[in-house]
Amino acid sequence: YAGFGELPGWIIGWMLIALGSSRDPKYIPLLEEALNTTTERKIRNGATSALKFYGSKGQEIIMKQYAR
Repeated sequence: YAGFGELPGWIIGWMLIALGSSRDPKYIPLLEEALNTTTERKIRNGATSALKFYGSKGQEIIMKQYAR
C-alpha cells in the first residue's frame, strides 16, 4: 500500500487491525482503500480483519470487494 512507504506488509497489516479495533468510523475509508488497492496478501488480510470490527458495515465492504 503506497501510503505507508517501505514498511513490510505484515507490519502494515497489524497497523490496520489496530486501527479497526478502535471501531472509530473515521478509519473505514482508509481500511477500504487498503483493501481495494493492494495485492499484498498480508495487507489485504489485515484490512479484512480490521473491517470486521465494524459489524455489518464492514462486512458489506468486504463482500463488495470479494464479489469482484
